[in-house]
Amino acid sequence: MRKEELNLETLHTVTPEEFQQHFDVLTEEARTGNVPLRIRAEDGSSDLLLFAWDDFFERFHEIYPSEKRAEIEAACQAFNESE
Repeated sequence: MRKEELNLETLHTVTPEEFQQHFDVLTEEARTGNVPLRIRAEDGSSDLLLFAWDDFFERFHEIYPSEKRAEIEAACQAFNESE
């Protein structure tokens, strides 16, 4: 299934300071599907986009073959289990 194209002007956008202040709330929103989140760069550098893992892979599946995705997810799982 193809996701709709991203319209940067309609994304939930925060400043780096707002992201830092509301980190827990915003990352939970990302984890539960309210993504992507745009973090506006105020210094003229590139903005950042925060995606949930599944949304990222659904949108950009052509970047990573399924074997590579499985490898990445296994590495993340191993890291989480080691904490």
